[in-house]
Amino acid sequence: MKSALYTAIAMVTATGTANATDWRVVPEDSTLGIIGLLNGAPFEGAFLEYDTSISFDPDDPSSATIDVVIDTGSLDTDNEQRDNTARGSDLFSVAEYPTAQFTASGFAAQGDDAYVTEGQLTIRDVTQEVTLPFTLTINGDRAHAVGELAINRIDFGVGRGQWASSDPVAHEITVTIDIVAEATN
Repeated sequence: MKSALYTAIAMVTATGTANATDWRVVPEDSTLGIIGLLNGAPFEGAFLEYDTSISFDPDDPSSATIDVVIDTGSLDTDNEQRDNTARGSDLFSVAEYPTAQFTASGFAAQGDDAYVTEGQLTIRDVTQEVTLPFTLTINGDRAHAVGELAINRIDFGVGRGQWASSDPVAHEITVTIDIVAEATN
């Protein structure tokens, strides 16, 4: 499943033009992560399992599609107690909402290797429109995308009970992507 959510931000549907290329994420070279503040100190984590579907034609970025389905229970912050807390009902509520999803259609070229896409991020059955700026370089049949977006976890219902406050976990979480993919057609 890990080679599939690549689960930042976790499936990309190939419905682009006839010239669009389908891309397969290379999990060992890719990271879908988060950055936040806990008690004022930064922490980082990565989702280890996700499925992706990506279709992209460099000559027609507006036809691109991406769908990423993330196994929220696969979050690894290098701290078992923090990870178990994140999986609980007050945060990701993995038992009830085992996945998060990001879908987008169309990339807008911003010059050089910069792009932006508008998409929908769903966490805990709450969907919000988000904007993901990223850079994309393609070398032969290998692509590398790097980007990040800030979200307010409370907007997605991630933070109930004692976790609703910005103490101890800040409301703003940065979702990061560092994805390497290979063309499949």
